Amino acid sequence: MGCSKTDSKTIINKFKNVVENENYYTLTGQMDIVSNEEMYNYEVNVNYLKPDYYRVSLKNVQSNNEQIILKNKNGTYVVTPSLNKSFKFQSDWPDNNSQSYLLDSIAKDLKDDSAYKFTQKDKDYIFTTKTNYPNNPKYVKQNIVLDKNQKLKKVEVQDENDTTYIEFTTSKIDNKAKFDDNQFDLKETTKNFNNEEQNNTQEKTTNSENTEHKEDQITNNESNK
Repeated sequence: MGCSKTDSKTIINKFKNVVENENYYTLTGQMDIVSNEEMYNYEVNVNYLKPDYYRVSLKNVQSNNEQIILKNKNGTYVVTPSLNKSFKFQSDWPDNNSQSYLLDSIAKDLKDDSAYKFTQKDKDYIFTTKTNYPNNPKYVKQNIVLDKNQKLKKVEVQDENDTTYIEFTTSKIDNKAKFDDNQFDLKETTKNFNNEEQNNTQEKTTNSENTEHKEDQITNNESNK
């Protein structure tokens, strides 16, 4: 038997309150992306430190290539270890579009869509909400699956025909993880580059649209459809 709309709001509030009160967390999972009829698989590792420090590692399972999104007090960076490159962007990431692998982004999408749909399957709570992908108009909705303890289990990003293009499945969330500020330091992140003595950081002034396009490239054109 499913929950009432009132009960579903309680579930959302519990999830949102937990996320808002977390000082830090680590999250691991797998993201599958369909692009041009091909499937791409990524190992995802997220470190978060309140209020807005992020380190997101996206490793392509097939090629083993890794890209890192790094946000700290100095700005937002895209780091590509295999190319010995890092790029800094003027960006309001991650708030500029939905992010299936960030808890605060999921909480925001749940909060912002008062017309969400709710179902319950076994012990899982499933919320269908609108998404925010400005460069990807066909990504119109997402199914957010929470387990019985209101923890994120899965996110499916779909078009209006229920075709899934992005699926993120959580394998572990640890809100007691311990890490220091070096996790979010650009120098620490890039110190293992082969040409360590060179400063490969290239600062670029971009508008929001161009920044989002670069972030789309990070996930193998996740949002460039």
